Amino acid sequence: PVLSDDPQFGQPTGSDLNGGVFFPRAGYCNDPRLAAHNLQAAAQAAGAEFRFNSTVSAIHTRDGRTEGLDLNGSETIRTPVIVNAAGPHSAKISALAGIADSSAIKTRVIRH
Repeated sequence: PVLSDDPQFGQPTGSDLNGGVFFPRAGYCNDPRLAAHNLQAAAQAAGAEFRFNSTVSAIHTRDGRTEGLDLNGSETIRTPVIVNAAGPHSAKISALAGIADSSAIKTRVIRH
């Protein structure tokens, strides 16, 4: 993976190029897994920690600021920043933080 400011970002890494789309004021990603992987790698390089298959059971705040969170009801992580990337479960995480969901776009889990 490469960072988005790397001159090689977006360049083909193999011999075949299956296609592409250019929008001068927007973007399209034909490989969301690779995009997510690149974002994860960049975040980890900047010190972010990912905790997969864990459940946020509480979010701790004081004076309107984040202090940390509890995972799986047993582990406490102290941090001033939490990124809510819970997708269709993001409203539940926002509620744990005491943040009203004011988004006009609502998500929900749908099984295929």
